[in-house]
Amino acid sequence: MSISLPVRRAFNWKVWVFVLVLVVPSSYAIIPYSSTLTSTTYKPDELPGVIMLTLVNALLVTGVLAGIGLFFASRIGLGLPLVEGWVKREASCLQLVGRFRRAFGLSVLVGVVASLAVIVLDTFVFWPPLAVELDYLGIVIPATV
Repeated sequence: MSISLPVRRAFNWKVWVFVLVLVVPSSYAIIPYSSTLTSTTYKPDELPGVIMLTLVNALLVTGVLAGIGLFFASRIGLGLPLVEGWVKREASCLQLVGRFRRAFGLSVLVGVVASLAVIVLDTFVFWPPLAVELDYLGIVIPATV
């Protein structure tokens, strides 16, 4: 029995740029959340530095990792078919909407199942021994709202 993989495709730079265009604004959206988690209050003169570091992080880390992922995905015939179809203008809007609808239901189902699995594992498997260890060490985790 042999497995045949799809044909290799060339790296699509337009898809990579599209991913970066989506990642940069979303990386700024996490600043208030992360500052709340770390109880950090930024002074007005620190904000430009935080914003610049966030931009550099988004571009370097995500850009490099997205590039690596898209490179290897194209080598084995995988990729982002909805984005590629839209960027290359191969499919009409109606075709893309149809593809999106088919993928959306499965994506939501997988996301819900994975989220429930994480919650169950955290609550019943990982938290009890961690709570015992934290209690033994005398570490108190502050309550969150």
